[in-house]
Amino acid sequence: MALKFVRGQGDGQAESGEGQKADNTHSPDNKSKWLVNYKDRLYRLSYYTGVQLMRFGKRIRRHAVAAVLDAQDWLLEQSAETRERAAYARISLRRTLEQEFFSPVRAFRARVKELRAEYDSAKSQGGDQMESFLAATSQELWAETRKVLGITFNYVAPLGAAALLFVTITTVNSFSFGLKVEYNSKVVGYVRSEADFEVAQAEMKKRIIYEDYIQPEDAVPRFTMAIVNDKDIISTNDLTDRLIESSGNELQEAYGLYIDNQFMGATTDGDSLLENLNARLEEYSTGAKDEKVSFVKDVQVREGLYPLTSIVDLRNIESELDKDESEERIYTVQKGDAPTLIAQKYDMRYSDLKELNPEIETELFVGQEVLISRSVPFLGVQVTKTVTETEDIPYEIEQVTDNSYNEGFTKVSVKGQTGEKEVTSQITYVDGVETERIVLDSRVVKEPVTQKVIVGGNKPLSYIPTSGGTNNGGFIWPVGGNGGYVSCRIWGYSGHTGVDIASQPGTPIYAAAAGQVVTAQYWGGAYGHYVKISHGNGLYTLYAHNSKLYVNPGDYVEQGQLIAAMGRTGRATGNHCHFEIINNGRYLDPLQYVG
Repeated sequence: MALKFVRGQGDGQAESGEGQKADNTHSPDNKSKWLVNYKDRLYRLSYYTGVQLMRFGKRIRRHAVAAVLDAQDWLLEQSAETRERAAYARISLRRTLEQEFFSPVRAFRARVKELRAEYDSAKSQGGDQMESFLAATSQELWAETRKVLGITFNYVAPLGAAALLFVTITTVNSFSFGLKVEYNSKVVGYVRSEADFEVAQAEMKKRIIYEDYIQPEDAVPRFTMAIVNDKDIISTNDLTDRLIESSGNELQEAYGLYIDNQFMGATTDGDSLLENLNARLEEYSTGAKDEKVSFVKDVQVREGLYPLTSIVDLRNIESELDKDESEERIYTVQKGDAPTLIAQKYDMRYSDLKELNPEIETELFVGQEVLISRSVPFLGVQVTKTVTETEDIPYEIEQVTDNSYNEGFTKVSVKGQTGEKEVTSQITYVDGVETERIVLDSRVVKEPVTQKVIVGGNKPLSYIPTSGGTNNGGFIWPVGGNGGYVSCRIWGYSGHTGVDIASQPGTPIYAAAAGQVVTAQYWGGAYGHYVKISHGNGLYTLYAHNSKLYVNPGDYVEQGQLIAAMGRTGRATGNHCHFEIINNGRYLDPLQYVG
């Protein structure tokens, strides 16, 4: 998304930290501070009281509406007698109005018509008759007029008062309360609260970090509560401009760059600054659907007044943006190091170390350079995109024992097939490196087919080991060539469940006894490439850290058959075969059972 010019942080947004620190530098004396705080409390009390009155009015109105509805329900439920009484009351009211208002008014109008006729007659007869008419009727006409006016006023006055009250309330509600700000003996504008002034004052001091601040003669702000229109309230950015104008510094319209609300400098060439920033975003944009490209940090270009010495060459700003926030760190492997130990040395997660060095579990030798942390650009770019990928679903292996075959017999009755699934993920990259992956949806396209293997079970093995400690358990030495040497016995350290037999890389590894291969795969954890063979009745052997595997799951192997080549895959610091004998979940010492 392309960056645009902005005008400040918005109205009413208070900052912490530097803005508060700036306020302490120019604090008023105790009396002025007391007056400011008193006015602020009075303003807040007035606001709180008004809110409470509005809430009280709403509650009264709700109760009144509820009472009217209840009364209406009650009236509807009353008998015909009650309805007759209500009708009688309406008739009485109509009669009262007729007698007290309408009849006097009609009588007055009729009398006026009579007087007009008498007036016309007197006028036609001459002056004496006219004077006599006026003298006789003036007093009567005035008395009737007063009577009608009195009746009219009694009815119209309450309605007029209600209308006047409504107009007054509507007018008052349209008013807004604010604070008039005086700074350096000048009225700089109106704000909602003192917090807005503190934000503007902090922003002003950010813009003058490149020069000595010219202190105004009167730097103590004065606040006066006032009734204002909403259009009179100015934004914090406009207030910042007006405060800078009052400071006495030489100013110029420019475009300031802010990163995480930290002022980096200003330039008069705002268009070029925006082009440079947007070009950095475009570098990582691929145009994919739903792709979002943005800076890791909050970046804003704000238009406003800036002191001349805060305006720098655009190339200086670009050079600051090109710097690295943290440098690359390298560790050289020492004798006795292991991947987990290196992670512990730098107090980092093992998964993070492996992500930086994908081959560290299979290749780790003295003198090797290990990446501890990458260099991080000051202005990193984050890309978020939605990606749909196809992944394999591994098939399972099911063994079916058939006693019609001797032990050691194996046959694949149903061949396993790998399944497929469509996985939709939201992936986040920072500077081209994946940092987060969230799975949004997963849909199975093709179900895996379980491989079924028939295993003979007619005769149990005759070489089940005993605990007598003799070397006649029926197993042969698994390492070929010169046989190697034992580099670490079982339980040589915590969690070491087998014996390590070291030799040259590529040395052949043989099956210590006949059986069926249940596992032949690469494990990204400790074992690396390993083979596990079942010998029946809960007895297994395991061969780990191999460089190559020559068997597959489900294969039947004879004793002494080649199954792998020695290596150092997984968590290994040298070429060796990690050899285990497992009897019903219990780890046995191989040296007690190998003949």
